[in-house]
Amino acid sequence: SGTVNAKEVVSLTETERRIALDQYISFIEDPNHALTFEHVQELTDNQWQQNEKDQLNFGYSKSSFWLKVSFRNDDAVWLDRILEIGYPVLDYIDIYVVKNGIYSNHILMGDKLPFYERLIQSRNFLVPLSFSVNEKIDLYIKIKTTSSVQAPMELWNPIDFHQVDQSRVIFQGVYFGIALVMILYNLVVYLAVSEKTYLHYVAYISFMPLFLASLNGLSFQYLWPTATWWNDQSIVFFLNGVLVFGSFFSIRFLSLKPESHLWINRYLNGIAWLGSLQMVASLLFTYKTMIQPTIYLAIITCVSLLFIGIYRCIQGDISARYF
Repeated sequence: SGTVNAKEVVSLTETERRIALDQYISFIEDPNHALTFEHVQELTDNQWQQNEKDQLNFGYSKSSFWLKVSFRNDDAVWLDRILEIGYPVLDYIDIYVVKNGIYSNHILMGDKLPFYERLIQSRNFLVPLSFSVNEKIDLYIKIKTTSSVQAPMELWNPIDFHQVDQSRVIFQGVYFGIALVMILYNLVVYLAVSEKTYLHYVAYISFMPLFLASLNGLSFQYLWPTATWWNDQSIVFFLNGVLVFGSFFSIRFLSLKPESHLWINRYLNGIAWLGSLQMVASLLFTYKTMIQPTIYLAIITCVSLLFIGIYRCIQGDISARYF
């Protein structure tokens, strides 16, 4: 509640369950990747910039970013906490732990490292922290990534974290379970009637959960925990697959034939083939090169399909109501 000075020390007691840290964070942009931990540790408070946003998000940037957040145990008991960085596609995260002004340890994380090297096996980045009575801990965090530079951070009581995380896993399990049932059902229908509309729909709803699982770190955790190169490329590959088969499905489902809707048909086919080229390109070029063109195409495709669906609904197409 209220505005918090980013240089303020986060006071910890036994009663806290969860603290959102974004408002407590100060940062420095390092465009030349020249700053070391020794450099940033010597900087004065006035040289750090306060984060004034609700969430720490710098967008796509070639720079490295140093973050700083400080904690103090103001209770009369030992406290265990978990730091969660809730954006699983960050490439490199260097965390330097300073306890009562003395360097303690260095933790290296990121999705460019094999999944099993993480201290806690989770799709998000988790750091266990322990505080003795009156102990002050300063965290210096360096982030370098080709993905969007964002680092939503929370400090959790371990018991509460595992309870909430269990609910998240159950919810995601339900979603992916429903997606799997839909894939199998429509695949059976396609095999029974040989109607290509169902095959395009099967491909579309197969690529969508694969894209979401890659984006939120579940694929890296369960499907390819050592494939660090593919983990980045898979996000671009699967998102383009969603656009390709979403367009092909829409053409058939909305009866957008060349004889009746020539230009819409050509437009959506053009999107589909452009998406196909980007799928191939995602295997040849870096994530950094491909992610922004993919995002632009995704925005164009989603907006286009929305308006085309409305247009067909106005024309009286019954399928468009379901679409």
